[in-house]
Amino acid sequence: MLLICGAMLPDFETGTTTQADVLIRDGRFAAIAPHLEADCPIVEASGLLMLPGMADLHTHMVQSLTQGPLDDLNITQWLTRMLRAQWSLTEDEWYYGVLLGCLRSIRYGVTAINEMTYYPHIDAVVQAYQDAGLRVTKERLQLQNGFLCRRVENARMTYHIAVGKI
Repeated sequence: MLLICGAMLPDFETGTTTQADVLIRDGRFAAIAPHLEADCPIVEASGLLMLPGMADLHTHMVQSLTQGPLDDLNITQWLTRMLRAQWSLTEDEWYYGVLLGCLRSIRYGVTAINEMTYYPHIDAVVQAYQDAGLRVTKERLQLQNGFLCRRVENARMTYHIAVGKI
């Protein structure tokens, strides 16, 4: 169990916030009220806004490794260099590139990801997402009857680690 005390909870319909305590039990919200008591660890959140996890609907997580050194290039130069760098990565480098992107996402409140990249090292990518504990789906583009279509793969890349997990 975990008790979060004094968090500002948003009401998205009215655009207002209300201060409340939030009790979490077994990874789920167990109670939300102005003042709760529980025999468990407490996180003091007075004055902090508590939001639901955000979703990143289009990402190429392994490209986290190329952010920074390639930022000043035009799109053609960037694509050429980024793809050359991306396809030269080892399996370990793919793992750490995806894990780095996951940690950055978690830092900014992203808890669900739709990954768009094709993977030469799929096992390393899946392991990185599992280790980060994020909910992930993988979308891929494919050609059907001359049309470019999107298809979400729910086989190896969908990891809903625990329904209701924070």
